Amino acid sequence: MVGKQEEILTEAKNFFNFPANKKKVGKSIRETENIVFISFEDLASFSHKLSDLLLEKPEETFALMETALEELKLVENPRIRLLDLPQNNYVKIRDIRAKHLEKFLWVEGIVRQASEVRPQVVSARFECPSCGTIISVLQLEKRFKEPSRCSCGRKGFFKLVSKQMVDAQRLVVEESPENLVGGEQPRRMSVFLKEDLVEPKMEERTTPGSRVKILGVLNEVPVPLQTGSISTRFDLAIDSNNVVPSEESYEDLKISEEDELQIKELSMDPDIFKKLAENIAPSIYGYEEIKQSIVLQLFGGVKKTRADGTVTRGDVHILLVGDPGVAKSVTLGFIAKIAPKGR
Repeated sequence: MVGKQEEILTEAKNFFNFPANKKKVGKSIRETENIVFISFEDLASFSHKLSDLLLEKPEETFALMETALEELKLVENPRIRLLDLPQNNYVKIRDIRAKHLEKFLWVEGIVRQASEVRPQVVSARFECPSCGTIISVLQLEKRFKEPSRCSCGRKGFFKLVSKQMVDAQRLVVEESPENLVGGEQPRRMSVFLKEDLVEPKMEERTTPGSRVKILGVLNEVPVPLQTGSISTRFDLAIDSNNVVPSEESYEDLKISEEDELQIKELSMDPDIFKKLAENIAPSIYGYEEIKQSIVLQLFGGVKKTRADGTVTRGDVHILLVGDPGVAKSVTLGFIAKIAPKGR
């Protein structure tokens, strides 16, 4: 096993030492300090062995690749984030099964819930009162784990010396409605983010309503019973390696000079409101007032604070009520393509 690990470590060093890859590593650490972004396509084209191992044994392979970066003295305490994965590794949330456990995969959906960022213990060090030995225990479960015994034979109480903590957050990602068939209900999956993935700059990617691709490892989550024991039935969750937006944010949009001129020209059109409304679900005849309301909702209003302190929000909410088959869902589906954060 040790020989195999050395072989993987050497392969990883060769990958990072390759001039083009070394240049990309340098670019990553200049922008993010210790975060190294790599493309799976680059990895697979350089070493099928390394890329295959990453898919089959992701945690072990990531650890060895990060060790390679440290031993090459390219970056201290590195974290590798993948930018992509093959289409073959895409799994619908509803299709995830036990066979996918501990495998590297990616799912796609809409963020429905995002917890607050809180510290989480990932490792703890205990001291044996009898012999003074320091015992390190990885904290991989929800319940804080202590050592059961020491090499000297002692069992029972061990003194907690220190613990390593990282920021963590839980997301709930739901299947996109446009990918459902017939009367299917969207399925959900818990996703755990840690370290740099929960930094403030990442929040715009993970706010509820955002459409994202989650690249990560599927793990089982123990379900505690009221008796204190663990159920034989486990929940599933994805330990995320990276969160990739499925759509551009407004800040990421690049407007050319030609686009800017066209926007300014449209803004001078006295009939622009009418034209915009007519282009909302144009295949649906009529409903002029509804379409005009939707245009106003898409643009939004301005938040106002009155003299007495009363705040009027700028968001516009619309409730469509009608008989079945009058194109409510079709109209809203059209809007979802324009404003994907709407459901």
